[in-house]
Amino acid sequence: MKRMHKLYRDKVCLITGGAGSLGKALIKELLKFPVKAIRVLDSDENGLFNLKLEINDKRMRFLLGNVCDLDRLRRAVENVQIVWHLSAIKHVEIGELNPFEVLKVNIIGTQNVIEAVLDEKHVERSIFISSDKSVGSPTNIYGASKYFGERLTLTANNYKGDRPTVFGCIRLPNLKGSRGSVYEIWEKQLKEGRPLSVTDERMERYFMDLDEGATFILKATAFMDKPAIIVPTNVKKYKIIDLAKELSDKIEIVGARPGERIKERLLTPEERTIAKRVRGMWIIER
Repeated sequence: MKRMHKLYRDKVCLITGGAGSLGKALIKELLKFPVKAIRVLDSDENGLFNLKLEINDKRMRFLLGNVCDLDRLRRAVENVQIVWHLSAIKHVEIGELNPFEVLKVNIIGTQNVIEAVLDEKHVERSIFISSDKSVGSPTNIYGASKYFGERLTLTANNYKGDRPTVFGCIRLPNLKGSRGSVYEIWEKQLKEGRPLSVTDERMERYFMDLDEGATFILKATAFMDKPAIIVPTNVKKYKIIDLAKELSDKIEIVGARPGERIKERLLTPEERTIAKRVRGMWIIER
């Protein structure tokens, strides 16, 4: 906790995609620390408006913009010390249908964040928020874009020269309570009296609570002294069908969607051989 207080004291922070469910949870946790300002960049006008209504704090700044717009990012990053890049097209099925848009937002958008950070010489941490769907050989467009985003972010350390910036990645599992999660789908199905849809009886996923994910981001960022991928260790894997049966005895198997993997992993076997376990984190230095 002392390490986190020290890092975030009097800092100006930027969160891209901050109007989403994880961004909102991250903001709420970050406001517990003595930060100077939190800039929230998002292309969702209504999301920013609702966020402003929900979180009334004089340290908040609400920036309407898109990570595909490099000039907008450069303005957003001015005088910032810590950047969290959350902005992404996240839904696997939508990504499979719209691969060009995923490329623009998730890959070119990530490069734009890196370029903007490199133009600002006082950024201390620039953190890319990744997904377990990036691990190994991704089977969908979204996972592949997160894999590429990790590579882009880590290799940005080769471009920084004498800047103090550490470019690093935090890799998270599925988050309970996030917008568009399976729990949101099930909640709607329960209200309508319908069976809960499960894609495959063998499907397994790692889960964290949304607030846990936000807290982990702040903790992992404080330990990002060197370029690394940081992954939570205390995460449980669940069979999706078992989670559904806890809510209802009416289950419908609908079949796996294009690009879905039956079982996700948090680390590759190669990463496990070099990962250091520190306070609930796997730290894979690069």
